[in-house]
Amino acid sequence: MTARRWRSGGCAASALAAIVAGLRRGIGGAGAGGGLWLGPPDPAPAGAAAARLWLNDLAAPDLAGVAADYLPGDVAAVALPGAVDLAASASMIQWVADPGLVMARLCAAVAPGGWLAISSFAPGHFPELRGLGSRAAAPSYLSGAQLAALLPPGWRVRGAGEWRIVLHFPSALEVLRHLRATGVNGCAGQIRSPGALRDFLARYEAGHGGARGVPLTYVASWLVARKG
Repeated sequence: MTARRWRSGGCAASALAAIVAGLRRGIGGAGAGGGLWLGPPDPAPAGAAAARLWLNDLAAPDLAGVAADYLPGDVAAVALPGAVDLAASASMIQWVADPGLVMARLCAAVAPGGWLAISSFAPGHFPELRGLGSRAAAPSYLSGAQLAALLPPGWRVRGAGEWRIVLHFPSALEVLRHLRATGVNGCAGQIRSPGALRDFLARYEAGHGGARGVPLTYVASWLVARKG
């Protein structure tokens, strides 16, 4: 059977390369073959050349050089393909209000013997921002164990967990620019004036500044599972 893959993507952070590498290691250790492509759009996704590929995002723009069927829309409602060999999702499920519903839909799309690979963000994500009073957060931060608990009967967990990815920036202002560039509004509702901005930057650098600049810590979660 020709390999068929379906991918659902969410916001792309610069830390995502490390998350994707971790998922690849998880599937490799479980004995899966072939390539896996997750995360931000890439002009030459690994392993996609011989596979039929579906791509979902809220907008799902056509990508130059990528032969795929595009499925724009809400993953909780859009029609999904069936009997795929791999359903992979990177940094998406934390944004949905009902992750159990989405997990059930992804699992239903996978053929017996197929794979599910998910990365998300766990409780404790962005501790530097939370320590400064940020109230912004995705609605469904889940640990690896919590992701695994959403699997329906008939699935075998081949790996799940969390890991921390610490990025460093020359200043707190660069942290905010990073958050804006990656689509994560980590200080929503907090910085509403130039004075509030100066106060936030000063407190961030006073509390977290060091020889390497200032950190921003991603707490990623992941799940690799097989059907049947």
